[in-house]
Amino acid sequence: MNRRFNRYLAICGLIAASILSVATHANEQLSAANLEGRWEGALDTGQGKLRLVLEISQGSGDAVAGTLISVDQGGARIPIASIDVHGNSLRLDVKVVNGNFEGTINDDKSHITGTWTQGLSLPLEFIRVSTTK
Repeated sequence: MNRRFNRYLAICGLIAASILSVATHANEQLSAANLEGRWEGALDTGQGKLRLVLEISQGSGDAVAGTLISVDQGGARIPIASIDVHGNSLRLDVKVVNGNFEGTINDDKSHITGTWTQGLSLPLEFIRVSTTK
């Protein structure tokens, strides 16, 4: 019986350690600050490609700020109203143009693959080209 109890405790300890490890990894990904830097992508509109630059930077306090730059539209700088990160999911709300982006961040935080929605929904991938840290 004592041997059985010790095995039970060992298994509980392994499970607790695994849960703690997963929770710690998830918390690392939850911070939008981990995405700070310059990201580039191109939106295929069906009539050509529209190059986009996504800049994410530290705002005031714990806030993160973002700007979307439309390279092929005169370098227009479009403010991002909100940046939400949950696990490896990212959502950008760009209210000025009534658009949003929802994507998945890869494990090494070098690509974000998702969908740009602004009336139509189109695939869009951002590739990190620099960090601000």
